[in-house]
Amino acid sequence: MEDRDNMDYFYQQVLQKDVTRRLQVGQDLIDYLSDPSRSPDVEQEKPRLDKTVDELTGWVNSSNFKVRTKKRSIILFYINNPLEIFT
Repeated sequence: MEDRDNMDYFYQQVLQKDVTRRLQVGQDLIDYLSDPSRSPDVEQEKPRLDKTVDELTGWVNSSNFKVRTKKRSIILFYINNPLEIFT
């Protein structure tokens, strides 16, 4: 497991304001959540996941179209691939 394979890392990255960083971390987050072997902490880190999703909602106000689109992709991932912790 890499140092960046945890919800704390992604929460800290989502807080970044840099557009390029947001675009990269958005895809990294989707990849992380798509692979259960990389993301075993998600179920134990529900509060961190909740905070990460809350921060993602702020991306919708971004003036950058690609950042807004990436945010929608992440939210759609959550909808299409519900995690047991959301039920």
